[in-house]
Amino acid sequence: MSLAVNSEKGKETVIKEKKMLLYVSNCFNVKIKITSKDGASSYDGFITDFIDDSKPTGVFESKNREATLEQFEEWGSWLITFEKLEKCRARAKKYGVPLYGFLGIELSNVIMYWKITDCDGNYLFDFKHEPTWTQETVNGGWILRDNAFLPLKDGHLVQPNQKLL
Repeated sequence: MSLAVNSEKGKETVIKEKKMLLYVSNCFNVKIKITSKDGASSYDGFITDFIDDSKPTGVFESKNREATLEQFEEWGSWLITFEKLEKCRARAKKYGVPLYGFLGIELSNVIMYWKITDCDGNYLFDFKHEPTWTQETVNGGWILRDNAFLPLKDGHLVQPNQKLL
């Protein structure tokens, strides 16, 4: 089975995501280590200290969306697959680090982030999750999945020279 990231649209999303994560790295003065896109992964990468990158200080999930900040404000949340969120949470808990989410909001040229769990894997804010129909991959299609809705009010704008919460 061919991965969605290997299509032309998929390759474009990977480039945009890498650009977004480079900006995140620069703003927080951390290293971002992205997982391989050659196969399915339960998380998108690790955050490490810029000087000493020998151990993770966070696990992250990241996405870019062709939408505006105003659209996200209307929706009130960032939709993320609950199963993926749970796998990311388990990975972060295994390493004893927080889970973060990074969302590139392309049409407004802004990035938001959420500190989703603490080092013990406890969720840091309430959110709902329920089965909803969403686009299956970057290439289209539809699928019914258990999706989590991370409240926008619990997210933060990524800005230069800031510290991760």
